[in-house]
Amino acid sequence: MHHPSRSRRRAAHGFTLIELMITVAIVAILASIAYPSYTSHIARGRRADARVQLLQAAQYMQRFYAANDSYTTTRSSVDVTTVMPANLKQSPSDATSPLYSLTVNASVTSYTLTMAPVSGGTMATDECGGFIITATGAKTISTTADTATRDKCWK
Repeated sequence: MHHPSRSRRRAAHGFTLIELMITVAIVAILASIAYPSYTSHIARGRRADARVQLLQAAQYMQRFYAANDSYTTTRSSVDVTTVMPANLKQSPSDATSPLYSLTVNASVTSYTLTMAPVSGGTMATDECGGFIITATGAKTISTTADTATRDKCWK
């Protein structure tokens, strides 16, 4: 009759505490690398959506001016923010809890649109802050005048 040796019986019982701790440490290291990359990727996507909404709002303002000869009111004196579609006033456009909201600062011959992070939202502390576009097409951000940061944020 063949009797398994002690070492064979011991190996068949499972993992040792050291093996388990090494596995947990490896998973923790991988997670510490992957999570910041993931959150950065999500933030880039949210910024891209905010920029798209802002550019669509700028196109709306140009069409509004062509129809009304003013960026502020219609020919019947209705304010531009009243007639602007609601989906252009926030990002994401269909969200019940928007991450960005649009501010319109318009005169008869010019405008400045700002898509700013909602206070208390997940993008409120984003390095790019709000995205700004003017009637001339100038693009800036609200957090800094640094052109490298601006270009990175508008990329």
